[in-house]
Amino acid sequence: MSIEEAAARRYGAAGAAEGAGLAAVLAGYRRAHPGEGPVELVAALVHGHREVLAARERLVRLAAGAGPEGELRAGAERAGFDPAASFQAWLAGRAAAAPGEEGAERLRERLGRVPGRFAVEAPEPGRWLVLGQGAEEQAVTALLGGGCLAVGLERIGPEAARRSVRDARAAHRLAAGRPGVWRYAELWPLAVTAAAVDRLDPLLAPAVAAARTYPYLAEAVRAFADHGFDPPRAARALRLRPEELERQLHRWRQLTGADVRTLPGLTASRAAVELAAVEPSAVEPSARTPGE
Repeated sequence: MSIEEAAARRYGAAGAAEGAGLAAVLAGYRRAHPGEGPVELVAALVHGHREVLAARERLVRLAAGAGPEGELRAGAERAGFDPAASFQAWLAGRAAAAPGEEGAERLRERLGRVPGRFAVEAPEPGRWLVLGQGAEEQAVTALLGGGCLAVGLERIGPEAARRSVRDARAAHRLAAGRPGVWRYAELWPLAVTAAAVDRLDPLLAPAVAAARTYPYLAEAVRAFADHGFDPPRAARALRLRPEELERQLHRWRQLTGADVRTLPGLTASRAAVELAAVEPSAVEPSARTPGE
């Protein structure tokens, strides 16, 4: 490879690392090198661009799967990430970008407008998994929002990328496709409960059944928990009279045995309400009740 080809290859790789699409990188190269355009140089640039994209897609697949720690570390290095630095994962739906390579390119270009390094991959149709490093969580979340968006913890350590992806997946399961931003940092008690549903079934099963049978009672529990355990505030959020909300919470206690004014009762009730919103098939096999 000539010096010029090596330079063109580095130019293409740098453009991909910044989130620029191939057409934009080629246009920038031609502006910077007017009159230069031998086939060999263009081919080197394209190779450099595709090499970085392939490495970053592979990094996301490694983080989303299982494998040796050393393989994940090597994948991060090849993708231009620092294996010793922090990682954070986002799992977004169709609202983030259209499916296919064109959607992926547009998503990478949008991510290139905010600070940080990003790797993008579609683990399955209709979902985008984004792995970031040195990124501001709120900026990325605002960019990816608009549908159902799950956010993992920012983690550091040998398995940081993989653990953050697991966080995002756990939050996404709890979201059950509902629009909004679902942060593992806020949902971890429910996620931990969902992961242990087989052992907690005797405690949670009556409340899960009640939440599925009487959705309005589930909404009363959710509003009470989400509005500072203040019945008047919760009632206003539901457009109910406070005494009507009190009757619903009392009925919930009769059906489930869980008193939302106690820590065990509130914990079980809030977890059951969210688990009830998730289809049984969305719970990981290792976390499902035997016989499901």
